[in-house]
Amino acid sequence: MVKGGSALNSLRLTTGERLFNILNIALLALLGICTLYPFLYELTISLSPPEEAVQSGWHLFPDHPTLQAYAQILKRSEIHTAYLITIARTVAGTALALMLTSIERLTSAAVAAAGAPRPGARGPPPPPPPPPPGPSHAPTKASALRFALCALRSALFKKLLKKPLTPAATATHCRR
Repeated sequence: MVKGGSALNSLRLTTGERLFNILNIALLALLGICTLYPFLYELTISLSPPEEAVQSGWHLFPDHPTLQAYAQILKRSEIHTAYLITIARTVAGTALALMLTSIERLTSAAVAAAGAPRPGARGPPPPPPPPPPGPSHAPTKASALRFALCALRSALFKKLLKKPLTPAATATHCRR
């Protein structure tokens, strides 16, 4: 905010912004009227006497308001049954929705307490890959198996060639 000025003075709208605001307000007002008019029309017709309700033309407000239509509807037994069914369905639907939501929340809480990730949730990052075997690492089962196979090959060559392999040939052979 500028010293000595108000917040309204510091907002300067361009012509495009003013035009947008005017069109936005006009469009929203038109949409509001289109949405509210049918409700106002139904209320007007329901509060009008039968003679006035059947007349054609625009009825924004009843000339002689009456509750005669509502009294006639409430005298019928079907309306009470319809409202009873509506209320029962609403209560049953709300109770079922609450129950299913509670079961889902309890299940999610139990899964989270057990340490399992929820469906769609990201868990901890995967562990890093093991380091490659090298001279600084202790021998593994794989390296012991490799050594045994190399010794077996060396023994086969010794038997087939009728002479032992030289240490350099054995080292070259075992590295492959």
